[in-house]
Amino acid sequence: MKLTRNFGSLTVPGIGDETRGWIAYLLASQVLLVILILSIGPKIALILVPIPFLIILARAPIYAVCMFILLHAVIFKETRNISPGEIIFAAYYAFLLVLWLYDKKVRKAERIIQTKLDAFLLVFLLLASFSIVPGILYGVSLLKWLRELIPLLTLLIIFPLSDYVNSDKDMTRIMQAFLVLSVYVLMRNLYHYLYSIKHIEYIWQYASARQSANEPILTTIVIMSASYFLFSKGFMKRLLSTLLFGGFLVALLITFSRGYWIAVAIGLLWMSIFLPLKRKIIIIASLIVSFIALFLFLHFLFGQSYQKILEAIFVRLSSIENLANDISIKNRIEESKAVWKLISLNPILGYGLGKTYVFIPLLPRELPTWYVHNAYLYMWFKIGVLGLGALLLFYLQSIRIGIQCFYRTKDTRLSPFVIGATSVLVALSFVAITSPQFIQKDSLMIMGTAIGGLRAIHKKPDRILAFS
Repeated sequence: MKLTRNFGSLTVPGIGDETRGWIAYLLASQVLLVILILSIGPKIALILVPIPFLIILARAPIYAVCMFILLHAVIFKETRNISPGEIIFAAYYAFLLVLWLYDKKVRKAERIIQTKLDAFLLVFLLLASFSIVPGILYGVSLLKWLRELIPLLTLLIIFPLSDYVNSDKDMTRIMQAFLVLSVYVLMRNLYHYLYSIKHIEYIWQYASARQSANEPILTTIVIMSASYFLFSKGFMKRLLSTLLFGGFLVALLITFSRGYWIAVAIGLLWMSIFLPLKRKIIIIASLIVSFIALFLFLHFLFGQSYQKILEAIFVRLSSIENLANDISIKNRIEESKAVWKLISLNPILGYGLGKTYVFIPLLPRELPTWYVHNAYLYMWFKIGVLGLGALLLFYLQSIRIGIQCFYRTKDTRLSPFVIGATSVLVALSFVAITSPQFIQKDSLMIMGTAIGGLRAIHKKPDRILAFS
């Protein structure tokens, strides 16, 4: 028996003919669009281009979440003014949230706040929104306040994602979308680095040509691929995990970002806590093999330059032993001192999102600045101790749920995602001391995806496994 789906008077074939049905539907909609262009003009008609696609996404909401992840590619580049890509992304995200809210409250009449995690998140976002009050008192621009608030709202994706994931196949689709985005970041960073090192001669230049864009995404794939290698079953899955681990580790190394290197080590150490002794031995053996493969891959990718790149990496790594004299660390300490002085004067309410401050930098920097490398001080400075407390409660509850999910789904198909996502959250919480994870677009998307997946599994582990 063939199933059908109705869009008003339009019947789209389902199940067996679903793909053909969607293609026919899109072709028909584009013919209609051409007619509209001829009749009402191109400028007005082109506004209607996304509508057929949005209808499909509304009928298949798990793909709508996947599209949300993929669209991050258009907002990764930092700009002084609001870019067209950011406008498109914001409009689509609003569409997704409205779609979810209508489904949740109107069709199903369900409560939004169902767990402590939900309450902590919403309290945090409310306090972040309330920061407009001290912001006005301290002369903060409304536009700057809004621009710092909007990335935080990315965390709301936790709700639709966790509601729309009903099987491990749905979780796989989410991970596939994230992987596609990650491969884009990988290829872009490698291309730019290869182009940058074409005509350089000195070791220090290999480090100065670093490609540090989207390190959180590279870090996440390295940790997740390690998790899938250790906890999944099947030769092909482990082979793919090994290839991803090697490729993204190379991309992470050429960022020359010591904080993210340490974050990977912390994530892997956290993961090892949940491993039996036999698998810990596998980790050691795998690391040895991985490093050999890494050297071979570097030689293949960078040719004659690979030895100099390795030397630059080891020089950067060895600098960790002398952090007290590192100019970058000293600069961040001065930055933290300046922010802490302001926090001590107004610790409860903060100064509002968008607030800037001035300090005496040791490295060239545009002042006044809104940016604070320490994410915890950033939150305290902007939204006060109550906002920071709500954020910490939300984040710790997320990690707690991840641990609970691991024991509920132990030795199942969900284990690799659960332990990998939890390890990523732990890793990002440490690197947030030197890099503001709670305001970066890619980090917030990673957190929303990881926590949304864990929330779904925590709420309905039996159902997700049953529909696998």
